[in-house]
Amino acid sequence: VLKEIRRIRQAPVSERELALAKDRYINGYIFEFQSPVTNVNRLMQLEYDGRPSNYYETQLDKIRAVTRPDILRVARTYLHPDQLTLLIVGDVRDNDAQWSKLGHVTALKLDNPAATVSSRRL
Repeated sequence: VLKEIRRIRQAPVSERELALAKDRYINGYIFEFQSPVTNVNRLMQLEYDGRPSNYYETQLDKIRAVTRPDILRVARTYLHPDQLTLLIVGDVRDNDAQWSKLGHVTALKLDNPAATVSSRRL
């Protein structure tokens, strides 16, 4: 994941990657409106967020308009691999060497995830 985040910040995605992502989103879009309850919830969310009433009508045109430079600009603006917090579920003791590559590790007890049992630099 970190390697991909770094890659997408360094150079534009390929034309093929962008086309596949757009096609997947556009082709799945209709399935987001299958249930009357979902549709009402979406309309309420529009009102709550203060978005225009034609937001969903213009959404696909906005997706089609996304360019490779847009992706690069947004990735550089919002994706910062050095500032991520990763959640890993597993036994830290068995994988100290792997976790040490990620930086600071905070281990939490499984019976009470809110209670920190140890925090150390690996």
